[in-house]
Amino acid sequence: MGRKWVKLTDDKQSVVRIAADLVDEDMNQLCAYQKDTDPANHDKKTLDMLKKRKLVTVTTAKSYKVTKGTDFAPERVKLETNLTADMLRSGAWKDTKFKKANLNAAGQVPSGGHLHPLLKVRT
Repeated sequence: MGRKWVKLTDDKQSVVRIAADLVDEDMNQLCAYQKDTDPANHDKKTLDMLKKRKLVTVTTAKSYKVTKGTDFAPERVKLETNLTADMLRSGAWKDTKFKKANLNAAGQVPSGGHLHPLLKVRT
């Protein structure tokens, strides 16, 4: 009745068809959205109307691709932290992988010893 396809008779007991041919715009819009689900390719006003009527829900799907990196190994290898004298003697340091070290990092400031007993009163 909202689309003026049918009307009630005067006695309100039956329905009479008014329109000669019925064109369902909502079905056409839903079929068009079903063929191409990208919201950017559709009219924002019609898409909002379909969302409001809960005929369409727009969701985003995220996917990740995981591949083997350059340092991939089937077994984990423990990296060495220090170069020892035994490694230098045996020559094992050539084949051993070491952890990366930041040699430019500033160390902790050493504490300055004990406070004088009279200075403890001030703090």
